[in-house]
Amino acid sequence: MTKGKLFPICPSSPGGPGNFQKVTFRRPLLCASTVLSLIPVSRQEDVIALIEDGSLAWAWNIGLSPRNREVRVLAESVNAFLAGEPGPFASSDEDEFNRVLPLIFPEDGPEITAAKIARSFNTGTDHIISLGRAGEIRFVKGTPHGPGPLGSPRFEFASVVNFIRDRRLL
Repeated sequence: MTKGKLFPICPSSPGGPGNFQKVTFRRPLLCASTVLSLIPVSRQEDVIALIEDGSLAWAWNIGLSPRNREVRVLAESVNAFLAGEPGPFASSDEDEFNRVLPLIFPEDGPEITAAKIARSFNTGTDHIISLGRAGEIRFVKGTPHGPGPLGSPRFEFASVVNFIRDRRLL
């Protein structure tokens, strides 16, 4: 079993308000398709509309460019939506961002591996390496730029924080 923080999601059951079926995720960010399976909408465009109207307070585009959307939604935002509550730290203020950041990256420091970023972003390490090669996040000087025997490439944590700050969907 994988160790780590669990992010509970409690969709309402058909029995009515207050009846919940608990679903737990091991990743802080959920793919739009996962969100689509949890909330009562039928299209990914509906998920995007809920992000844009603030119903899902924290979401990001982790695609290789702002035009190539790969949407991720904070699990806590989905939980709040399903409970009919405002999302966690729903404002766009920097203090609120700093409260959300530890939900995505419980550990911080000057460097972070591609594997840790991939787990938090709910994607593969190849995508994280591609983000580095595209200049969206910065490799630590001297780190290999691909998977291999030297382990997971390392990135400047500050560049990853700036990436998610800049790629928040509002």
